[in-house]
Amino acid sequence: TAGVPLTRADPRAAKAAPRSSRKTSVVMRPSFTSARAMGVDRDPGATKANFTPRRTHSSTNVAQKVACASAVGWGSIVWVMKVEIWSDVVCPWCYIGKKRFEDAVQSLADEGTELDLEVTFRPFQLDPSAPIGGATPVAEAYAKKFGGAEKAEKILDHVTRVAAETGITFHMDRAVRANTLRAHRLMHLALIHQGPAAQRAMKQHLLESYFTNGENVADDEVLIAAARTAGIPRETAQSWLDSEEGDVEVRRDIIEAGELGITAVPTFVIDGRWAIPGAQDVEVFARALRRMHEKSLAAE
Repeated sequence: TAGVPLTRADPRAAKAAPRSSRKTSVVMRPSFTSARAMGVDRDPGATKANFTPRRTHSSTNVAQKVACASAVGWGSIVWVMKVEIWSDVVCPWCYIGKKRFEDAVQSLADEGTELDLEVTFRPFQLDPSAPIGGATPVAEAYAKKFGGAEKAEKILDHVTRVAAETGITFHMDRAVRANTLRAHRLMHLALIHQGPAAQRAMKQHLLESYFTNGENVADDEVLIAAARTAGIPRETAQSWLDSEEGDVEVRRDIIEAGELGITAVPTFVIDGRWAIPGAQDVEVFARALRRMHEKSLAAE
């Protein structure tokens, strides 16, 4: 298949299924075809996140077998596709997955397949219990969560190596635990007032702030600097942060992810129909995009 069919979970089925189950019965949105939600493999270095007060999920469940259809030769092609990326700004695999996805798009362009994509980011909180004010080193938070400093160090070293292989610099020794709700609210402002390109610029800035520069992404000055990369004036950003604007919309999006059965970040939702979970390899993303385009052509 081109990806996992995106589904809206039936709460009754979710309660009936055992926690260890890899499949869950679902009820589809009207525009979707009937299918069953597929489980994904857990990466050994994954962290866990409180998605809602009642549910816990993995921050990076990488499904290595998704979208492995055989590549088909194409000439120069132009096509339009909507891509929604559910992620958090403090998720290492979200940053890695974003870079790999972008590299896949570039690799297709290099061989003559020009993709016309509308890429937007949707919110997901790995740690909604993190305090809005104040910050503690991520290493300490990982040690508490994963059973000691030694295990935390191994996890952080692992994601740092993978990031470097992807072309990203992580300084996890500088990273600080922070609540990301306000960052998501500001990204919502960028999207609705400045558009997808501005939101992507803000997302990139926030990821660099957290993973490379060790900045607190809940701090007003860090957030305002990110907003300015999206063309949002300081006064507008500060006013937005001081209000509760965007709060309802962001929380609604987070809840919607659960309703759609999105239990891993990053998750790439294509045209509202297909989901690619995890920080897939560049080649896997490229094959998935090719295969989904093939399906769209066959449906025409």
